[in-house]
Amino acid sequence: MNTKDDKETKNSLEDHVQELAQHLLLLRKMQDQAGAELLSSLGNLSMQELNILNIIGDTDKCTMSDIAKRASLSLSSVTVIVDKLVKGDLVERVRSEQDRRIVWGRLTEAGYKIYLVQIKHMHDVLIKMLGSLLPEERISFLTVFKKITQSYL
Repeated sequence: MNTKDDKETKNSLEDHVQELAQHLLLLRKMQDQAGAELLSSLGNLSMQELNILNIIGDTDKCTMSDIAKRASLSLSSVTVIVDKLVKGDLVERVRSEQDRRIVWGRLTEAGYKIYLVQIKHMHDVLIKMLGSLLPEERISFLTVFKKITQSYL
């Protein structure tokens, strides 16, 4: 490639990045709106509390430090949030039988129901989003999306 081709490729990539950034911001707004609708239907939960429920639900049970790491929060912040979820009967603390210093967070039945509602809600939002695409566009989109996400891992 000559320098003209290099410059055109770079500009094209930069243009695509700019356009993608705009669409990702719009997607974030859609996600925030869907999250707000979900939270209003669940009552008193904050987004951080729902995030903690999801982390625990995704892993069945996990330590407070695992939750803090996955939520990008301090251990003290997670403790406060989990305390509130325990009081709301959504999460329970379970001590390890092998090492009593290890405390696991696990969803209660009520917490698991909220976890399932959230998954269903996300599924419904994705159906709405992907429903605007033709079947072949969905296949192409998913192929590209998988490629992008796999390159991140």
